[in-house]
Amino acid sequence: MVSRTIEETVKKITKKQIRLGVLLCASFYVGMSRGMVAPAFTDDTEDTVIDDTVMAKSRGLSGHGENQESRTAQVIAFVIQDADVGRTVPLTQLQKEGMARLLEAQLRNDAPAMLAAINDGATFYMRGIEHEATLLLAIMSCNKEIIGFLLEQERVRREWFDSSKKIMMLCTFALQTGQPDILEMLIARIDDVNISLEGVTLLMIAAEIGDMNIIQSLLSKGALVDTHNKRYQTALYFAASAGKHEAVKALLAYGADSNGNPDHSDSVEIGWFDHHNPLKVAAENKHVKVIKLLVSAGAQTDPVLQDLIRLQKDKPFLKDMIAIIRNAARERQDALDKQWYETAGIVARFRHSTWRTIKHIFGY
Repeated sequence: MVSRTIEETVKKITKKQIRLGVLLCASFYVGMSRGMVAPAFTDDTEDTVIDDTVMAKSRGLSGHGENQESRTAQVIAFVIQDADVGRTVPLTQLQKEGMARLLEAQLRNDAPAMLAAINDGATFYMRGIEHEATLLLAIMSCNKEIIGFLLEQERVRREWFDSSKKIMMLCTFALQTGQPDILEMLIARIDDVNISLEGVTLLMIAAEIGDMNIIQSLLSKGALVDTHNKRYQTALYFAASAGKHEAVKALLAYGADSNGNPDHSDSVEIGWFDHHNPLKVAAENKHVKVIKLLVSAGAQTDPVLQDLIRLQKDKPFLKDMIAIIRNAARERQDALDKQWYETAGIVARFRHSTWRTIKHIFGY
């Protein structure tokens, strides 16, 4: 489940480019054949972009009194009709027939038939997108064979990889499938892995879903670990919030600031911890492993503890988290003390040995 920040960004993508109604419909017919869950969008928020009429129509298509073939025909007709709405140049009959052929093959989960249709010039269109959206259909269908084929086509790469908004749209759809390897296929084609939309980067998304293959791929390609969104939340914050301790460990290893402080400043006001601090959000979500990792990496504990103590009246479970943070801080201090004593011992032995050598050489 994506966080509120990333979900809001996804909504902005759809609001500007897709008009989520068609996504809802597409999710419906993909779900018919693949058993997928619809994307994590809600229709109870103030800035919702879901069209109630489209919702009603798409729900109506799922009636149980009709046979599968009839429902499939209705879905195909509805999607084609919806794709033609508001288009500068209306779809031709040939384009509609190509769409129908593609959708029918997709609903049967027939990759060879989809590929044959594409080779014959069939394309898929969505409302709000003037150019073809066949790649989106393949991603929503979780059809890796078709995705791989389309990504090899120069026209597809030219159409979809020419702007960060389009790339983030593709990656967001891939994220909604719940199959990280589809997202990996797209990332492999991206030249700049630090692209963002509304401040949300691919690394933030990967950190929250916790897929280590994607995270390592992005980091190895130069993804910036401390880039922040408009709320000053970094990839480490999202990983900590979701409890992805392996992602937290990887980000820290690549130099992520343990306080979630993009500018790495030492002076952090308490207000910063309200919305941006990884340790605080890990404590509020009871992610014990993440808490220990962050404290061990040097995260500031005093400001967070002050904040949690203030909040524990309304959230009694924070008492346990406070104790865990304090214990982790003590363990960190004990480790530092041990390291200091060991270093001091080495220095003392070195000084003693050096002095003995000097005495021996000069005959003192």
